Amino acid sequence: MTILNFKRLRNISLESYCLLFVSIFTGLAINSSDTTLAPEFIRKIIQILCYLLTLVLFFRTIKKGPKPKYFIYTIVPLMIFWLMGIVNVYSGGPQWAPLFLLEIIAFALTQDSTKRETFNLYVWYLTLMSLLGLLVVVSFLVFPFLPYTIEAFYGENSNDALYFNYTIAYLFIDNMDGMRLCGLFNEPGYFGTMLALAIVAENFNIKKPRVGIMLVAGFFTFSVAFFVTLVAFLIFRNCNRPLYLFVFIIALYFFFEVLPTLHFEDRMLDILVQRMSFENGSLAGDNRDYIDTTLLMNDFNNGNDIVFGRGFGATKGLGVSFKMMIVQLGYVGVFLTYGLLFFAGWKYSKDNWIAISFLLCFTINVYQRTNIFCMNYFVVLFGGLLYIKQSVNNKLSKSLNNA
Repeated sequence: MTILNFKRLRNISLESYCLLFVSIFTGLAINSSDTTLAPEFIRKIIQILCYLLTLVLFFRTIKKGPKPKYFIYTIVPLMIFWLMGIVNVYSGGPQWAPLFLLEIIAFALTQDSTKRETFNLYVWYLTLMSLLGLLVVVSFLVFPFLPYTIEAFYGENSNDALYFNYTIAYLFIDNMDGMRLCGLFNEPGYFGTMLALAIVAENFNIKKPRVGIMLVAGFFTFSVAFFVTLVAFLIFRNCNRPLYLFVFIIALYFFFEVLPTLHFEDRMLDILVQRMSFENGSLAGDNRDYIDTTLLMNDFNNGNDIVFGRGFGATKGLGVSFKMMIVQLGYVGVFLTYGLLFFAGWKYSKDNWIAISFLLCFTINVYQRTNIFCMNYFVVLFGGLLYIKQSVNNKLSKSLNNA
């Protein structure tokens, strides 16, 4: 289902709806532990709903019969990640996370057709969020017709970083980056990452209206991850076409070296190009790597904890870069979790270059956004790969029928 057909919504399985809403709830800013956008009881209600929906999904999938083809590949890295939260903790007691355990079992048992269907629905959700977000952008930049409240950015106690809370979407406002669209996520980068991966799963086909809508919304996130993901996909997709690859290399040079040296009267455009410039060997918009994290990483590499790390919580307050995940889990721990998760993705995408390109783009994003062991990322990764393979197969079948 690549076109939203309201009559077909009645034919969507209950499992798909359960998986969809758990994925939506997982990514909501108001479900973050340190959110400033809603009171704590809202988060507790969301958690209860996630439990109930996951229980329904769990029992429905058990009744469905045979396990999915890649059940073992899917569940092993997820179970290892859960177990490490129990036995490999830096301070405090074990993190039993019963909801997470229930989610990973239910997801692994979910049939591939349900994962694929849920991903398609999740992309429609992102499209709707994009439309509402663009309304908010118009209200902020052009004609103020929507009400809003001003809240502190999550985890912030200063007035330097703020949310403009329009309820239907949030804008991140600060003195450095100006205005950036968050959708209903807690960060513009989170929204931008999800939009980029959804566009990649559609093979960057701008003829599809929802791709165009997400592309425009993604621009207003001013997210480095959004632009880098799309550029990387275009390179991966066309790497076997020398002329296309040459053009992309020239475009990349202009994009990252020439464009950032220019200055524009439009402040938002100027902010975007400055975020794409290189400073000290890394992107200026990369806000995941700091001096403290580099020093900690160097100390870790010279220590005795490199195998399984120092445990969850060892890098609290130092960001969520991949370096910090290595410090927490160690090199072997990272391989057994992230490495095996990507291997499972490779099994899903085998023999399909577009799917492999999607997997590579997903992997690139883990450098900045390591918190991928949650339901919405499971749906995007595995559901996205299955969606791509079906899309390619449908296109091939159509070509054969027309031959």
